[in-house]
Amino acid sequence: MSGIGIVVEGDYDEAIVRALPSDLRNTVQNRMGSLPSVRVVIPVRAIEAWLLAHPKVCRSDYENPEDVLNPKEELKRRLRSKGINYIPKIAEMLAEGLDVEKVLNRCQSFKTFKDTLL
Repeated sequence: MSGIGIVVEGDYDEAIVRALPSDLRNTVQNRMGSLPSVRVVIPVRAIEAWLLAHPKVCRSDYENPEDVLNPKEELKRRLRSKGINYIPKIAEMLAEGLDVEKVLNRCQSFKTFKDTLL
């Protein structure tokens, strides 16, 4: 049976990141009652790390895009070099074109999110 996956996006310090998943999971379970599974996924540093696995953005593949210190700035830089401004619509288009297998192989937080949903 599949569960509920919650993706949390934002800049958080380490203490908040450690506490947030259990706090959110408890809140969801308390409000919705008995659920088969609630898993909170916090992309390492930013959801843009997942987008860095997009082949049209990064020709030179990152072994692990989640290791990039500031993935949002790196994504903006790479897109600017192609004459593209990073705006929400561009992020949406990149997300729609992601090679899911590549992201699964490179981003542990994305794999956790996918496993939660299936």
